[in-house]
Amino acid sequence: MATARQRTKLALYAHDLIDHEPEVHYAQIRPYPVHARPGSYPITLDCSSSVTKLCQCSGLKDPNGPAYDYDGFGYTGTLLDFLPHYYSPAQARVGALVVFGPGTGEHVAMVLEPHPRNPLLFSHGMERGPIAVRLHDEAQFHNPPTRFLSIAGL
Repeated sequence: MATARQRTKLALYAHDLIDHEPEVHYAQIRPYPVHARPGSYPITLDCSSSVTKLCQCSGLKDPNGPAYDYDGFGYTGTLLDFLPHYYSPAQARVGALVVFGPGTGEHVAMVLEPHPRNPLLFSHGMERGPIAVRLHDEAQFHNPPTRFLSIAGL
């Protein structure tokens, strides 16, 4: 079960990645660096590996499911397959994942600061990043739907 302390760690680690943006690179590589410790820079991640790495550093179970167990091979589609979905940003707490796009998703981000309509997200979808961005601003770059994934059971 995701505790308040783990959610606080998620936000702290996400802000640390944002603060070290010049040392955080973007590439869709597998396996992603599963053995990197929090604060280890430089590091190369993509959107799904960055939110998975944040969960790992915060002491949560792998959000891709037990079949992956932080092996470095999960992706946005496996997050969608494993975690419960909902559609209201008002329900999203710190750490909730946000998947944009149909099917297996185009992009995944993480809630940094809840808001009933427009939460602040951690997003790492290009070399210039990771960044903090509002849900409505990020959604402009992606196709619908926007799905929220609960980490409560991790």
